[in-house]
Amino acid sequence: MLAVLVGGATGAVVAGIEKLINDDTWGTVATSSSWWIIFLPTAGLIASSLLLHRTKERSAETTEDYIRAFHDPQGRIRLRSVPFRLAASISTIAAGGSMGLEGPSIYLGAAIGDAVERRARGWVLAEDRKVLLVVGAAAGIAAIFKAPVTGIVFALEVPYRDDLARRALIPAIFAAASSYVVFVSIAGTHALFAITAAPLRLVDLAGALLVGLACGLGARLFIRVYRTALRAARRLPYAVRPVVGGVVLIGIGAASLAAFHKPFALGPGYEAIGRAARGQIGPWLLLALLAMKIVGTTATASGNGVGGLFFPSVLMGAALGGAVGHALPGPASLFAVVGIAAFLGGSYKVPLAGVAFVAEATGAPGYIIPGLIGAAVGYIASGRGSLSHRQRYRRVVDLDTRLDGSVSDVMSRDWVEVPSSVSLRDFTNTYAIEAKARTVPVVDDGSFIGMVTMSSLADVPPERWSEVPVADVMRTDVPALALDESLRSALARMRDADVERAAVLRDGKIVGMFHPSDVVRLEQLLDTLDEAERRGLEA
Repeated sequence: MLAVLVGGATGAVVAGIEKLINDDTWGTVATSSSWWIIFLPTAGLIASSLLLHRTKERSAETTEDYIRAFHDPQGRIRLRSVPFRLAASISTIAAGGSMGLEGPSIYLGAAIGDAVERRARGWVLAEDRKVLLVVGAAAGIAAIFKAPVTGIVFALEVPYRDDLARRALIPAIFAAASSYVVFVSIAGTHALFAITAAPLRLVDLAGALLVGLACGLGARLFIRVYRTALRAARRLPYAVRPVVGGVVLIGIGAASLAAFHKPFALGPGYEAIGRAARGQIGPWLLLALLAMKIVGTTATASGNGVGGLFFPSVLMGAALGGAVGHALPGPASLFAVVGIAAFLGGSYKVPLAGVAFVAEATGAPGYIIPGLIGAAVGYIASGRGSLSHRQRYRRVVDLDTRLDGSVSDVMSRDWVEVPSSVSLRDFTNTYAIEAKARTVPVVDDGSFIGMVTMSSLADVPPERWSEVPVADVMRTDVPALALDESLRSALARMRDADVERAAVLRDGKIVGMFHPSDVVRLEQLLDTLDEAERRGLEA
């Protein structure tokens, strides 16, 4: 039910943003060939910079903020920054900045999901804390692309480069469905790029492989240019970045008007994608459009612009796939569509979302098989790099498998123990504070005899704490763990005994203490080590 609530709210707000940009601002301006429109993106970048300056972190991240919050155990989306960042995104895209609406849509949905989870914490299990975050991201994509399956897959796929988020599939389905229904009831159900699918031939699958290879290499180039430009922009003063980015966009806009008589390389690029997918642009112009879009998107992001990179990648894939397709026997629409899936698979490491997108957005499900081939080849050919610097490669080992490890692998070797004769007053004033724990092992003559907890003191009036010893309130029915006991067994026994810490014994003496959070810390440590190793390989 919470997922349906998040999805419906996201769909309604995204519909308003989409109407503002596509119907009332850039969507109307983009039909013009007037020269003055090439100056609009600069104004948008300046406005975006001023709005971001009002936030604490001055960050332009949208999709990246969702990924950050997903991976950070304490990660939250700062609600105070949401209005400013959304306004910055609208300023960027409505003025013709080369970015996509999916960025603010994902960010908005994730922020709504995160806010709902905070207020419904009593209804949400601890292990499901991030589910509504994923649900909101799925709802955002489902709405803006009118593609519920794409929303589900993208939200699960984008946190990792070679893995999927877990536990959120069914809630994401409900959220994407409700978001889609609300959005299309306002904006209509027509496909983003309706095309007529041609019959497939066996030779077309070989062509899809070649397009996938070309788009994988193109995605690798885009990633490198994008990352290099962002590093260079960070060395510039904050106020200078929109000016530099704006000057570059003026040049890109002028080149686009000269080549196409329309600003195809600016804004999200809906019309350009449709024409490329229908084979209405020649191969050399498609390659020129690809170059313009790479430079324009990079300049927008470097100039403090806010928006998504998914949709620019769609246009780049359609342009490069269509250009290669002109040299191949087969329908032009097929290779442009395969190019979209392949470029998304390579640039954002979301091959499944890329294939789902082309099926839903084009209304051509018959192109799924060549799309799968192109996306897989594009993913491989692009290498390990990604447009996202916050994506993790994968979970190193499934946590369920790690539970077969032993207690000795994760136990703490630093603990405080209390003699049974110590008074409750001394226990609370000295031992509990030193242990920094609510549960402390009780030891007599070096041997473990039980556990005392702060909650046990509730049965004794505070005025008697000085005369009552720990031995009178300690628990002796708690489990004692062996060094070679599996984590799965230890956690089950602690759950049955309703204890939060357990002593690890050898020959009756304590050799360590175990807490369930030790398993989580191990998971995070190994994931961090894997990420460091991956970055070393990329460097």
